[in-house]
Amino acid sequence: MANHPEQFFDFDTPVDRRNTASLKWDKYKGRDIIPLWVADMDFKSPPAVITALHRHADHGVFGYTMPPEDLLEAVMCMLEHTHAWTVKPEWIVWLPGLVSGLNIACRAVGEQGDAVITTTPAYPPFLSAPSSLSPMWMTAADISSTFPESSGS
Repeated sequence: MANHPEQFFDFDTPVDRRNTASLKWDKYKGRDIIPLWVADMDFKSPPAVITALHRHADHGVFGYTMPPEDLLEAVMCMLEHTHAWTVKPEWIVWLPGLVSGLNIACRAVGEQGDAVITTTPAYPPFLSAPSSLSPMWMTAADISSTFPESSGS
């Protein structure tokens, strides 16, 4: 493989995100806490991403867009290769994020008042999805104590 600078990522240089309107760092400002959130990393973005964003910004138009056709093809190929699952393009629905997807999934398969099971620990916004449908959500630990026969003992 050729050595292309955009293929190398710097995971060693710390990026100080305090006082940059970073939710995770400002939330614990002045406290001896290192917030280790899943989706908010403290590494500089890969050069290829920065270059692509600069190219888009230089274009000067920020309207609504559709996912590129090659992205749809890449997702379909990954599902086929990784999971032996052939999907049709119309089955793929693009969402703005996982939290909204979890809310949609809860509404699609659940009915008002159904219990929702989730694992913990979890990113706190993931836990808000069940509450939009049900006043009762349970963790795996709750299941073991509520239904002892399900614990396998």
